[in-house]
Amino acid sequence: MMAVLFAASSASDTSAVPAVFSDKVLHLGTYALLGLTVFHAFADGRFERLTPGRAIWAVLFCILYGISDEFHQSFVPGRTPDAKDLIADGVGAALGAAFLLLVRAARLRNWRIG
Repeated sequence: MMAVLFAASSASDTSAVPAVFSDKVLHLGTYALLGLTVFHAFADGRFERLTPGRAIWAVLFCILYGISDEFHQSFVPGRTPDAKDLIADGVGAALGAAFLLLVRAARLRNWRIG
């Protein structure tokens, strides 16, 4: 996931991105997936290890990656770093981690999902 984000950040021409999508929506969505995957990795893929503490570490990791991504974009022609993108990254990562916490809570309570 991080390699995909790095490759996307390396593109000078962003005209391929559909105009329907806001830049912030794309940041939010991609970092939600990153937050989900990083949190899952921090828990070694085990639901019982999906704890709020690990969620916080996963979100912080994603924010640090977002900072490095914005810094990387400062070297790409036609791209500029943007603090609002970083905010969208952090919110997205938090949403991805929160989703897994909700799934864990549902499984612990034996709720039926799907």
